[in-house]
Amino acid sequence: MAKVRYFVEKGGRYYWQPSAELRELGFLPRRLGPTRAVAEAEAERLNRDADAARAGGARAPRRLSATGIRPRDGWSGVYVIGPAIAGGSIKIGIAADPMARLRQLQAARPDRLVLLFYAGCPHHHAVRVERFLHRAFRASRQEGEWFDVEAQRAIVAALRAVAPHLHKNVQGTDVQVGSATSKVVKLERV
Repeated sequence: MAKVRYFVEKGGRYYWQPSAELRELGFLPRRLGPTRAVAEAEAERLNRDADAARAGGARAPRRLSATGIRPRDGWSGVYVIGPAIAGGSIKIGIAADPMARLRQLQAARPDRLVLLFYAGCPHHHAVRVERFLHRAFRASRQEGEWFDVEAQRAIVAALRAVAPHLHKNVQGTDVQVGSATSKVVKLERV
């Protein structure tokens, strides 16, 4: 079997490690699938993408965030982040990559935070929804975008607020509640 370019095994895990030239084109190292066969297939696909980019035909693919949500130009989303254990303050904000935002917030907090809700939508709609939610919970504001509100109440309000801003009959709109991500197939205005 021929060696797969940029395929590396370290400590029982598989990685795709692109060259410096490919990194300049926007390709970043990434961890691959759990089995050697799956990981090699992923590496071959990435190599085909890299070959196309070298030939000038394609750009590097945008990376998926840890939620599996693909950031899109002009898109972000509304998130609710709160403590893993019920109670405590929650944060309502917008981000294109909610898991990256979670990591930023976690670095400054001793308690474990989790992403409770995320709905991807065009950025200008996300800004409106965030502003609406901040106003709705202004009496419970603690500091900045942190609120002393029950997580379930904030999630329901966020879902209701973002729903009208998702395009009617959108295929593949990302909505995440807790750790489950689902695709909205059809959304009617209420």
